[in-house]
Amino acid sequence: LLVALIQPLWAADLSLLLTHDSTSLSADGVTRTSHYQERLYRQQQQVWLERIIPAHVAASVSHDDSDGHKHLDLDTSARWVSRIDDKKAEIRLVNRHDRQLVTVDSGDYDAIGFDGDWPTAYYLVDPAKLKTMILSKRSAPAGSQWYESIGKNGYIRILWDSRQQYPRRIESGSHDGSQQRVVRVELGVKPAQMPWLTLKGYQHKEYTDFMD
Repeated sequence: LLVALIQPLWAADLSLLLTHDSTSLSADGVTRTSHYQERLYRQQQQVWLERIIPAHVAASVSHDDSDGHKHLDLDTSARWVSRIDDKKAEIRLVNRHDRQLVTVDSGDYDAIGFDGDWPTAYYLVDPAKLKTMILSKRSAPAGSQWYESIGKNGYIRILWDSRQQYPRRIESGSHDGSQQRVVRVELGVKPAQMPWLTLKGYQHKEYTDFMD
């Protein structure tokens, strides 16, 4: 039964809203918090992940480069991930402001924080990872189940929606409470057109074009 619940499937197309909140306490006694949101669209062999930038913030950011050299903002660039096979994926970065589609060689994946793993990109958490975790008795909504893993340095807890195959909530942190992170995942609104179909006319670039 457990294997049936977490076996990777071609799950339904989904539009998701991700809300990230984290807290860290440093050695100098300062507590830092962060909060941001992302939209994720997945459809068969494509995944699109994009940071939500509030309109008033986006309008106030200058895109001028005083040194004459164009830079690529990894945080605000959308990530278009495509399936290669059951385990591997490739990624392209999309600079909306400058209308650029940026190809990234696999040798540069570490630099942009991408591991090339298709199940992780598609499901947010590789369903195979759940097999290594403990099935929790924590109360969960219908069709979902909590899994947890507790190690020497910290913990991770995942509320997995077995019907639609995505994590509804991910909690992680250190045992002493100095590091805590929560990702809440909610169903979002499907766009009229998937964003990777709206890139006609974008300039094609290589990631290495932006390296100093």
